[in-house]
Amino acid sequence: MQASGFHLSSAPLTPAAPPESPPAAELAPEPLLVGARGAAAHPALGESASELVAQGPLPLRLQPLLLRVSELSVLLSVSERTVKRMARANELPGMVHLGRSVRFRRSVIEKWIEQGCPRPGRRVGRR
Repeated sequence: MQASGFHLSSAPLTPAAPPESPPAAELAPEPLLVGARGAAAHPALGESASELVAQGPLPLRLQPLLLRVSELSVLLSVSERTVKRMARANELPGMVHLGRSVRFRRSVIEKWIEQGCPRPGRRVGRR
């Protein structure tokens, strides 16, 4: 009996073969590369700052001495816009001007964070 173009047969159904899995070499992650700035970069992902943080800390000798605005924003967990605003208001220590570029000394920023990120000109403690 045919119904709407389909033919019903009494042949037994056989299970389909499972799909082949890729070789183990294709499953292995690609190695991290260390760029000229000392930042690790995954070849497929690029060099975004948030991806670098997700990869874990770099050895001390590979960490840059001067941080870019994007790197500092990730370190402080704030937006780049906030870092730029704080830099204009002189609320960030260790700022260095390289031509028209602005960088921040990592060692000064780390000490500032350990001190609780005090803002210049404000008293520490309660009023």
